[in-house]
Amino acid sequence: MKLTPASTPPQTVTQNVFGELVALAYTISDKQNRKQLDDAIDRLSKSLKHELWIDPSHPNPKKGEKVFEDQKEAVKKLLDLIKDKKSTVPDAPLQGFVDRLVKADRDLATIAISDAQQEVQPDQKKIAKANAALAEGDAAAVGGKPDKAIDDYKKAWKDAQKA
Repeated sequence: MKLTPASTPPQTVTQNVFGELVALAYTISDKQNRKQLDDAIDRLSKSLKHELWIDPSHPNPKKGEKVFEDQKEAVKKLLDLIKDKKSTVPDAPLQGFVDRLVKADRDLATIAISDAQQEVQPDQKKIAKANAALAEGDAAAVGGKPDKAIDDYKKAWKDAQKA
């Protein structure tokens, strides 16, 4: 997975994935596969709740962890479908959704780190911790562990909030 800076705000990326997943779900007739897609859609819907966001690039500092947690659960549901040999859902779009959600969460972390660095007297130790967690997330993403990557990006975001 290639990791590059955001051109679309993370919340917008998630909204786009949500819409595309809803459209895909309508094409799936297998009840089990449809339920798994519906579960992923439900988790993404929860991650997009208005009270969790300040703006499209900034989760609410007090509730933002929920964005990462719900997106991680959505990713896990999509990964389960990819691993299911009996699944009727094509793997390529599912992997694309996973990659885009992981990138959106990475972007949330990098934006938070950048914001923290702009403060008058940022806590450099906390920024260093945030950057270390970001690097761990990048390694997990490249290593094919998107759920761990999201956990690491959540940690980076939290550390940046404290800086």
